[in-house]
Amino acid sequence: MTTEIDAPEQEPAPPKIRTCLRCQAPFESAWAGERICKPCKSTHAWRSGEGVRTVSNRAGGGSSSGKSSGS
Repeated sequence: MTTEIDAPEQEPAPPKIRTCLRCQAPFESAWAGERICKPCKSTHAWRSGEGVRTVSNRAGGGSSSGKSSGS
């Protein structure tokens, strides 16, 4: 008995023009998750992670500063 499932092969979606989330320039995105253009990805700041916001440094992120609330 064979347990293989014959799924139809899907062709990749064609490239789409998207707006870079960093510089706002239009660029050709190869897949849905590609939202930053190649020139922005090639910068030192992008490669080193400079300026990236994390949950811990967002305003109202729910983290406690360790200070007492007036007691």
